[in-house]
Amino acid sequence: AILNKPPLGRDAGTLAAIAHVAAAPGNIVRAHDVEAVRDALRTIEVLTGRAEVSPEYLLPDAIRHEPPAD
Repeated sequence: AILNKPPLGRDAGTLAAIAHVAAAPGNIVRAHDVEAVRDALRTIEVLTGRAEVSPEYLLPDAIRHEPPAD
């Protein structure tokens, strides 16, 4: 109802809702795109200081850049 979009167009809204819920520890969410939610929660953890990325970490060249889309 918030986005007025069909189910396949609601991914951004779902991630926003999960980000809001994740602000308070101890919540449980159910999602279909588990990988996207895991990525969003990991990003939130780092941005809020609940987790960190090692300063020694180097992004592998294989995933550093993507070829342009056709």
